[in-house]
Amino acid sequence: MNWIDSMPDALPYQILDVGFRFKDIIFHTHPHRSDGVQAIVKFENGHWASIIGGAFDSKKGYFTLYGDGIETFEIWSSLCIKNNRDVKGWQDKTMLMNHLKYMQKLKQEIK
Repeated sequence: MNWIDSMPDALPYQILDVGFRFKDIIFHTHPHRSDGVQAIVKFENGHWASIIGGAFDSKKGYFTLYGDGIETFEIWSSLCIKNNRDVKGWQDKTMLMNHLKYMQKLKQEIK
């Protein structure tokens, strides 16, 4: 069982097909930050990613998530876990898409 399947309150996820574009990713309101967004995506090979952003704290003057949720995003994925990495923050759309496209090309889920 992977992270997505083990989370009872996780948002619905979408499976991204070959040739997907950024605009195909469906963002929902973040479950713990109403001013943030989150998308959970999976690929046919079993890899997955959680993409979040937004949640500006006006008292502190900065975003509490590592991306603004419009042009930059924070991503945590099966690839991050495999490489013993934490989340990848402040990823612009090109960087995010490169990460997702790479994951989609991998042969099988990392266990």
